[in-house]
Amino acid sequence: MRKKVFALLLAAALVLCCAGPALPAEAAGVFLAVDDTLLSSAPYVSGGTAYVPYSVLSYFGIYSAYFETGVISLYTSSLQLNFDINNGGCQDAAGNSYTASAIYYGGIAYVPVVFCATYFGAFSFSYITSSYGDVLRLTSGAQVLSDREFINAAASAMGGGSATHTPTPAPTPSASPSPTPTPTPERDRSDVTVYLSFTGLPSERAAELLRQRDLRCGFFLSAEDIRSDPEQVRALAGQGHTLGVVCGQDAGGDWAEAAQLLFEAAGIWPTMLAPLPEGEAAAAALAEEWGLALWLPEINGETVPPEDRSLVWYTGQLAGAAGSVGVQVARPEPDGEGDAELDYQLLRYLLASGYTLGAVRETVLLEGN
Repeated sequence: MRKKVFALLLAAALVLCCAGPALPAEAAGVFLAVDDTLLSSAPYVSGGTAYVPYSVLSYFGIYSAYFETGVISLYTSSLQLNFDINNGGCQDAAGNSYTASAIYYGGIAYVPVVFCATYFGAFSFSYITSSYGDVLRLTSGAQVLSDREFINAAASAMGGGSATHTPTPAPTPSASPSPTPTPTPERDRSDVTVYLSFTGLPSERAAELLRQRDLRCGFFLSAEDIRSDPEQVRALAGQGHTLGVVCGQDAGGDWAEAAQLLFEAAGIWPTMLAPLPEGEAAAAALAEEWGLALWLPEINGETVPPEDRSLVWYTGQLAGAAGSVGVQVARPEPDGEGDAELDYQLLRYLLASGYTLGAVRETVLLEGN
């Protein structure tokens, strides 16, 4: 009973927090600002609810992933929200549902400012009215100018008509969540080493991020992968990534063909193989017969075969991980519903959350929890 009363009081407090400064019922041509910078993008305000392009929240360390299924995932190192644009509402990583919704217009997805500010606690906001135009200003606490000083400083830019985007009105979702979100305390994740591997070649942005950060991963390739882009295969080998073979039920045939192509493309004879779910037994027998290293990554003590999973699934599994864990990510089929840049989004999440990334090698021994 005591917990129930506390939860109700907490929910009431959150609703009051969500009220925030007064917003007009309808607004068009409103300017958007972050700290002391006036942005070229614009918000949408309707029915007293303010929305901003979801990518704007990256200014405050809130990362994002947009999935072809119409789901936007916003996340930090400890919190995550998944907005369902098609059906409305959102969920956190624990499966709790909230009534706050995102909207979509002109190829851009917008998220509710008040709800996101309250849930993540990473920024504040104010709605400033002036003769130059109205401004929705999001602040991190690092801003120098007061609201009035900011308006005076931005007057010339606002007179130039920077805010030209006026979204078509959309149904106004409630900004009051139910039930109340329960933030997870920040945790240093550097004590968790993630050995990251992929089946298939990386997306363009993932490959660039790996190169920029000088990171090493494992890539387990099929003959088809190698034929599709031998130049990228050579580049991955040159950057020091571990290249192995992914095997299905015909482990011997898959291995022989892919290993030969890999040698021709990059001058490497692979010594590691990773099985698809249907080929685990055949791959284990092949590894034992030929003295190969069988890569069976584990999360929380359980082997996790490469399958078409979501960012939400991986972040949820990693949340309780300790010691050393192995993660293998399957690239979605080109015509499938999976996120084609899941590898990039997961890399960004791991780096933002402070995980230690270890290079996949034959000698890697994954520690249990």
